Amino acid sequence: MMTQGTEKEICELIKAAIGDEAQEITIESSMEAVTAWDSLSQLNILVALDTRFDGKVAAIKEMAKANSVMRIVQILRENRLI
Repeated sequence: MMTQGTEKEICELIKAAIGDEAQEITIESSMEAVTAWDSLSQLNILVALDTRFDGKVAAIKEMAKANSVMRIVQILRENRLI
């Protein structure tokens, strides 16, 4: 199970990748609900995750379609990265 620290870390990573410091990002956040989370931000999120997890995220194909924080966390869990 993911710890609170890890959840917060993923949210902060996504917030930084989106580049909108005013936007609150929580485990419930999704692409549909976050105005600044567009296709370019999605790429930034993938790059940030790949950097954070030492290049292991790039090989996870379903990550490209992950459009919510919860789904990103779920994929990271399934791949034993968190």
